[in-house]
Amino acid sequence: MTRTPLFLSDLCCCERLALWSIRCLVSRYRLPYCHETRTTDGMFPASFRPVLDAAERAFEDAAQHLREAGQPVLDINPPGSQGLSAMEERFLQGIQTVQNDGQKEVFHLLADLFPERLMQGYIVTALALISDCMAGIGHWLRGMSARRQGPELCHLWRDGKRFIRLKCGCFGHGISPRPGREALCTEFC
Repeated sequence: MTRTPLFLSDLCCCERLALWSIRCLVSRYRLPYCHETRTTDGMFPASFRPVLDAAERAFEDAAQHLREAGQPVLDINPPGSQGLSAMEERFLQGIQTVQNDGQKEVFHLLADLFPERLMQGYIVTALALISDCMAGIGHWLRGMSARRQGPELCHLWRDGKRFIRLKCGCFGHGISPRPGREALCTEFC
């Protein structure tokens, strides 16, 4: 099955924040503490800085391990990119899974990308730390178990070749089906 490209405009605000966090931490693009908003890295409270530092270190360890093994680097776009790589989509699914089903299931999700358990551990650690920060500021991505409960929930899964979005995982968002396109979120946080 071929992969349908996914873009930032296809994501709700929670998924965008997760993706932005992944991209910034992998590329080591960090914003300094802001005294006006009392936040770090643009959105997260300053108290989350050590957790984000640990997530960044986990991504660094993963990248170092890949370099030492002579494998390709993580396929993560820079923060301003509009398109999503297949690995970024999988990492978003990983954050959803960590928040809803636990870390053990993320190892299975990453098994085909990274067969080595140590590499999976680095990535799961980073994704779990990001998901904790997101949950700490009220951003919760609906997961696999929530998807089975009804079609009104947001999800990143494929029906054939099409990306499906029925309802945003953020609070109070609706859908707007467009002819010839998937149903996308119409409101943003």
